[in-house]
Amino acid sequence: MEDWGTPDTSSTDILYPTEVDVPWEDLDDSASGLKTASSDVESSMNDVRSTWGGLESAYQQPDTQETVWSAMNSVPDSVQDWADTMDSAGSALQDFVTEGRPLQTTSQELMTQATMLQGRLLLSRIDFLGIISEDETDEDSQLRQDIAQHNQAVWQFNQDWRNLTTRITGRLESLHGSAGVDDDIPDVSTEGSGTPPFVQASTGSSFDGDLFTFMANQGDGDGYDQDAVDEAMDLYNETLDEETGAAAQEAFYDHLATMTPEEIEEFASEGIRIHVESPQMPRSQEELDNWPDGADWWHNALDEDQQDAMVEHLPLLTGNTEGVPYTERDIANTAALSYLLTSHTMTDKQKEALRDIRDSKQGDGRMLLSLNTYDSRRSEDNPDPLAAVSVGNPDEADTTSVNVPGMDSGTHNTNAEVDRADDMQGELGDDHAVVSWLGYEAPQWSDERIGKGDVLSDQHADVGGWHLAHTINGFNNTAEGQGRDPELRINAHSYGTNTAAHALTRIPEGNAVDSLTMFGSAGIPEDVAETADDLEVAQTAEGRPAVYATEASQDWYAQGGRLWGTGRNDPTKEDFGAYVFSSDGEGNVMGYPTTGHEQTLNGSGEFGYLDEDSQSFNSILRISQGEADTIDFSYEYSPDGPNWPW
Repeated sequence: MEDWGTPDTSSTDILYPTEVDVPWEDLDDSASGLKTASSDVESSMNDVRSTWGGLESAYQQPDTQETVWSAMNSVPDSVQDWADTMDSAGSALQDFVTEGRPLQTTSQELMTQATMLQGRLLLSRIDFLGIISEDETDEDSQLRQDIAQHNQAVWQFNQDWRNLTTRITGRLESLHGSAGVDDDIPDVSTEGSGTPPFVQASTGSSFDGDLFTFMANQGDGDGYDQDAVDEAMDLYNETLDEETGAAAQEAFYDHLATMTPEEIEEFASEGIRIHVESPQMPRSQEELDNWPDGADWWHNALDEDQQDAMVEHLPLLTGNTEGVPYTERDIANTAALSYLLTSHTMTDKQKEALRDIRDSKQGDGRMLLSLNTYDSRRSEDNPDPLAAVSVGNPDEADTTSVNVPGMDSGTHNTNAEVDRADDMQGELGDDHAVVSWLGYEAPQWSDERIGKGDVLSDQHADVGGWHLAHTINGFNNTAEGQGRDPELRINAHSYGTNTAAHALTRIPEGNAVDSLTMFGSAGIPEDVAETADDLEVAQTAEGRPAVYATEASQDWYAQGGRLWGTGRNDPTKEDFGAYVFSSDGEGNVMGYPTTGHEQTLNGSGEFGYLDEDSQSFNSILRISQGEADTIDFSYEYSPDGPNWPW
């Protein structure tokens, strides 16, 4: 019996049992069939032996007697070996079924128990490192005991299962070379579920048939090809190298498409990083242009079983592969989020952001479209995760609007961002999806980890622009893979307008978004876009880009961003070429004036750009509904100078 030592009963890491999913009925039928065939063959050979004994006198000629005698006399002995081999194999399978069936039930019970304990742990005050603190309650202490008992049971189960499979595998493998001649072992086939085995005309060196393959490979990996798993690991590691680009990504995805669901599962079980580090994203124009098409890979390279295996076993990878349908990405990312919340690789600060992402999903129709935990060009060693949460399903919506926030945004504030998306989607209706896109690291005015100077730099917009361009390409590829042609509109605030401009100068022709709306822009870098014509945006009936801009006269932050920024254009100026609408209460759209730079100010007579009942919010709704032609664009904001509040 193999001894794996003893489990750590002090740890709060919840162990999961080995998943057991064996076709017991098929194995039982095959075991019975093997023993029956063995008996039939033995009976037939006894008849042959008797018949041959009665024919000895017919072969008395000296020149033929010895040859014929040797040939015919060896047949019964060889076939007897075959019969014994089949009988032994049948007995091994019967023992496996008898002992293994109840263990599968135990595995399922422990799996359910682990999930329930995980939920209790998330709601407890137990430190994620397992350190006992004074804040713990009696319930937390009981939870620690329950986890210890559960882990002991899982440890015992895993040992029992491994010992059983090792023992049965050893018995089967010992049958190869029976009687000292491996070639005398017959090929045994189980041609389909429950079909009795038969002896083929030729001999061979191994057992044939799916069930025997499953059993014989238990010691080497449950029927999967370890070489395929190892190659997947090598290719995955190459994708993590900062020097590799789109070619490495494509090679990895192409190889995944050749793997069986069992090989995908085994690859997932051997890798840790792939569960805590999301796939990298393009970092240059060459990479963006050559990045593998996730929609083509998902729909044309994978079959349904492979797709299911990807969602179940590689959720972080699947959930953040642009082109995969958003419905599957939501399922995968939600599972990945649960794992990350219990992972020791996440810092307290990262887990705080992850909890905010989790909480933001608590509402009807909310979906986690992306969950990015790693990018080699992020500015911190342990950056906050990036995410995109949708209100409404982009797989079904006729129009999807993507909100790109600016300064001070991030997943530390996911709830507030998603609430704004919820307000918009509630007004737009069920045929719209509104995405809160927190897919880049925005500069933080009040955060010491970045510093105020970053808001005046274009660095974050540059990196974020690649992310957003990748998202836009992914949206179009996803829709194309589904045979759909929905609208995609971008709404950008503050520094987010800089990020959006970077993205819209990088996406290819033909991927143009249907509109870009900028409010409170901190300015567009002159070397990125001098005019609206430089942006990949669809044209209006007038032949102009569907680019819209507004800025409130009391928004001094936006003015400061342009004044002190690195050479930035004001998109509300006439020479930029955008359609400019009022946020100050002028023009034909009703609503309150915007009184500051923020997206929302939430009451007390103050209004942000996206506060309900503000003029800017109502105008953005019209643009999102394709009704921009109903807005009075005669307004142009042109103050005599910065309208500072002092």
